[in-house]
Amino acid sequence: MATRGKTHLGLVEDALKIDARDLRHLGVFRTGAFGQLTWDLTWGQGQSQLAEANYWTTETELILDFKDNDRSFRQSARIVQQDCHLGGFRRWLLCPYRGSVGVCFRRVRCLYLPAWANEFGCRNCHRLIHRSAHEHDARVDRLRKNIDLLEATVNDQSGTLSANLRRQRLATKALQRGYCRPNLPRG
Repeated sequence: MATRGKTHLGLVEDALKIDARDLRHLGVFRTGAFGQLTWDLTWGQGQSQLAEANYWTTETELILDFKDNDRSFRQSARIVQQDCHLGGFRRWLLCPYRGSVGVCFRRVRCLYLPAWANEFGCRNCHRLIHRSAHEHDARVDRLRKNIDLLEATVNDQSGTLSANLRRQRLATKALQRGYCRPNLPRG
């Protein structure tokens, strides 16, 4: 969810992603594990770029040596474990992003690296939103859920919907479906 009052800087789908669930399946969370994560980036006109991060783990840390054509850095993210209600446990990453007020340390499943950034961070730190949130229009949902309102909006010649008409149609619909009792008009 985007933070109120802040504009987003990009989309989650356009950033490199490290997902704790994928890391667990790869066996990365074993103490002493090491290996390499790779991303194949395809840009317009068929141009391709390879990004890679060598990693190794300690009991409580995931250390990354990241490099691509434009940047190279070392970063570590703490690994925390949370017990699940019905048994077992879940591993999370603590966001290692260093902003103007210090390190974030938000418990997250995914860390992202947008094209403009020089370190991995959570969605909130990089101010990323999902493409579906960017393209979504809540007004369309309201009209889909209320066919009478949609019909009245389309048929209204003045361009504005009368509040009385709207209340009347909503009340009629509620009565037909048995949601409420009739409301007598006020004198």
